[in-house]
Amino acid sequence: MIPNLLKVLKLLPPLRLPGKFWEDAQEGPPVAEAVQEAAPVAEAVQEAAPVAETVQEVAPVAETVQEAAPVAEAVQEAAPVAETVQEVAPVAETVQEVAPVAEAVQEVAPVAEAVQEVAPVAEAVQEVAPVAEAVQEAAPVAEAVQEAAPVAEAVQEAAPVAETVQEVAPVAEAVQEVAPVAEAVQEVAPVAEAVQEVAPVAEAVQEVAPVAEAVQEVAPVAEAVQEVAPVAEAVQEVAPVAEAVQEVAPVAEAVQEVAPVAEAVQEVAPVAEAVQEVAPVAEAVQEVAPVAEAVQEVAPVAEAVQEVAPVAEAVQEVAPVAEAVQEVAPVAEAVQEVAPVAEAVQEVAPVAEAVQEVAPVAEAVQEVAPVAEAVQEVAPVAEAVQEVAPVAESVQEVAPVAESVQEIAPVAEAVQEVAPVAEAVQEVAPVAEAVQEVAPVAEAVQEVAPVAEAVQEVAPVAEAVQEAAPVAEAMEPSGIARLCGILPRHFTATAGGAVPHPHCGGDDLPGILDLNTWICSHFDMDEYFKILLSLSTTLHGLHTEGFTHNDLKSDNGARDIESVRASRHGHLAPEIIRGGSASPSADVYSFGKILHRAYRISSHGFVPEIALLTRACTTPDPRQRPDLPEIMSPLPSHKKHSN
Repeated sequence: MIPNLLKVLKLLPPLRLPGKFWEDAQEGPPVAEAVQEAAPVAEAVQEAAPVAETVQEVAPVAETVQEAAPVAEAVQEAAPVAETVQEVAPVAETVQEVAPVAEAVQEVAPVAEAVQEVAPVAEAVQEVAPVAEAVQEAAPVAEAVQEAAPVAEAVQEAAPVAETVQEVAPVAEAVQEVAPVAEAVQEVAPVAEAVQEVAPVAEAVQEVAPVAEAVQEVAPVAEAVQEVAPVAEAVQEVAPVAEAVQEVAPVAEAVQEVAPVAEAVQEVAPVAEAVQEVAPVAEAVQEVAPVAEAVQEVAPVAEAVQEVAPVAEAVQEVAPVAEAVQEVAPVAEAVQEVAPVAEAVQEVAPVAEAVQEVAPVAEAVQEVAPVAEAVQEVAPVAEAVQEVAPVAESVQEVAPVAESVQEIAPVAEAVQEVAPVAEAVQEVAPVAEAVQEVAPVAEAVQEVAPVAEAVQEVAPVAEAVQEAAPVAEAMEPSGIARLCGILPRHFTATAGGAVPHPHCGGDDLPGILDLNTWICSHFDMDEYFKILLSLSTTLHGLHTEGFTHNDLKSDNGARDIESVRASRHGHLAPEIIRGGSASPSADVYSFGKILHRAYRISSHGFVPEIALLTRACTTPDPRQRPDLPEIMSPLPSHKKHSN
C-alpha cells in the first residue's frame, strides 16, 4: 500500500483545474491520451485517499500503539505462560477441590491395601459360606449320626442275628405252641415207657383175656367140680361096684335098695368121668383162677394200654423231640420276646447301613463344624470385604494419583493464586497481539503520515481525473472494459482486478467493475453461459497442467495463499478456511459461488439446472463436488433463456 502511494505521487502530472482539464480534453486525442495515462494514477490516488484519510485519523492511535508496543511485547511474551496457566487453572481448581479427597485416599490407602490382601480370602470365605452354612445346619444331624453310629454298628452286627431270629420266629412260635404238649409228653414219657414195657404183657393179657373170661365163667363150675371131685373120685371108685351092682341088681334085693343110688351113680358116672377128666383142668383153673381174676381186673387196663400203645409208641418216638423242645423252650421264649426287637432291627437295618455309610461324613462334618462355625461368624465380614473390595481396588488405583495430587497441591494452590493474573493476561493478550501486529503498521503509518497528508491535498485533482476518464475511454477504440484476472485469454486483467467503467444502472453509481456488475450492464443469458463455459474451460486447463487458482472470485486475479486467508473468504472452500491445501475441488467451490452470485443478480428467471449445479458445486464435502468436465457438459445446453 505505501509503495503504491509513493508511486502515485511520483507519477502525478502537474495539477490542472477541472475546467481547464475539460477544455484540454476537447482539443482531441492528445489530452485524452494524457488523461488515459493519468487515469491509473488517479485511480490509485482515489483508492489511496480513504486510506490516507484513515492514516491521518489513526496517526495519534499509531503513536499510542508505538508507545504501547513494549508493553504489548511483554504481554505477548507472557501470553503463552498465561495461556498455560489458564489451561491448567481448571485442573488446579480441581486439584484443590480433590486435595482433601486425595488426603483421605492417602489415609485409607493402607486399609485399602489390607482389604486388597484379604479380598481373596474374603472371596474364598464367600464361596465356602454356603457350604459352611450347610455344615452348620448338618452339624446337629452329624452329631446325632455320630451318637447313633455305635447303635448303628450294633444294629449292623445284630442284623444277621435279627434276620435269623426273624427266620426262626415262626419255628419259635410253633415251639412255644407245642411246649405244653412237649411238657406233657415229657411227663407221660415214663408212663409211655412203662406202657411200652407192659405192652407185650398187655397184649398177652389181651390174648388170654378170653381164656381168663372163660376161666372166670367156668370157675364156679371148676369150683363145683373141685367140690365134687372127691365125690366123683369116690364115684369112680365105686363105679365098678355100681356096675357090678347093676349087674347083680336083679339078684340082690339089697342091691335094689342101692340100685337107685347106683343108677344115679351110673348116670353121673359119665359126668364123674368127665369131672375126673377135667379135674386136672379144674385144678389148673383153680390155680390160675387168681391170675385170671387178676387178668380180669387188669383187662380194662390192658385194653387201655392197648389203645394207648400207638400213642405211647408215638410218644416214645417224639420223646427226644419233646426233650429237645423242652431244652429249646427257653430259647424259643427268648426268641419270641426278642422277635419284635428283631423285626424293628430288620426295619432299621437299611437306616443303620446308611448311618454306617454316612458315619465317616458325619465324623468329617463334626471335625469341620468348628471351622464352619468360624466361617459363619466371619461370613458377614467377608461379605463386607467383598463389597468394599472394588472400592479398595479403586483406592489402590487412585492412591498414586492421590499421592501425586498431594505433591502438586502446593503448585495447584499457587496456580489458583496466579489464575486471576493469568486471566487478565489472557484477556489483554488479543489486544497485545493486535498491538504487536499493528505495531509495524503503526510505525509505517507514522512514516507515511506526511505522504498521506500530501495525498489528501491532491485528492481533488485525482477526482477530476477520474471524472474525465469516461470521456477519455470513449475516445479509445475498445468499448469493452477489462474483466477480472480470472477470465479467459481474450480478456485482460488489471493488477487490482478493476478498471474504470461507465455507470452500471444509472449515472449516480460510480464503482469498481467486476464480473457480476459487468454481466448486469452488458450481457444477456447467452453471453452469460458463454463466459461461464470459457471460464470453466480455462480452469480445467489449469488443473490439467497441475495448477490451481486458489482465490477464484469475480473481482480479483490470483494472489498468494497467505493473502487469500487474510482476505474476506466467503468465496473460499471450507477446507481452505480451516487451513487445508488448495485443490481443484476448492476451485470448483469458488466457481459455484461465482455461478450463484451472477445467477442471482442476472434477473433471468429461475433455471433449475443452474440451481442444482450451484448447490452441487458448493457442497461442504469436497468429495461430493462435481469435476469441471461434469460442470462444462450441461452449460452449452442453456443457450436461450428468458423470463
